[in-house]
Amino acid sequence: MENSNEAYEHNLKLYNESVRKDLDITLTSTIPTQKNLMKTILWLNSSVIGLCLAAVSKDFAIIYISMPFVFSYLAIITILYSLKDGRIKTLGTPSIKSIENITPNEYEKINGFITLNESYKKALDNNVELIQKRAIKIAFATNMTILSIISIFIITVLHINLMKGG
Repeated sequence: MENSNEAYEHNLKLYNESVRKDLDITLTSTIPTQKNLMKTILWLNSSVIGLCLAAVSKDFAIIYISMPFVFSYLAIITILYSLKDGRIKTLGTPSIKSIENITPNEYEKINGFITLNESYKKALDNNVELIQKRAIKIAFATNMTILSIISIFIITVLHINLMKGG
């Protein structure tokens, strides 16, 4: 029976290491990378809106700049909304109460690993859900940014052709 418990404990340790590594990657790499991408999208679209406002002050027709302005505005609003979603991250530490509730017996160590693993897994699942929600919003904002830049390019080409009389 002892060998069976040791094997189970060993498997729980392996699972613990695996989930903990996934949680570490999520917290230290994936979530910060998403935040950096969101900042980039915000800066890029803020620049586009600034360009649109500068074009209005140069007597550029509002109809020309409305598309890039709207696309960039939608991207900024989406990213700001996404930042609001991600304010709370789950770190995976079990409550002290759950540790205190482990019955002292021959399975105490195993039950401790189970409690810890459940806590890590719950944290990982919560953070992955956050990442997936943000990914959808980031994808939408990225598409709006691309449309905004493409529309600026098209409008610039059309404006140059009209200025040349063609």
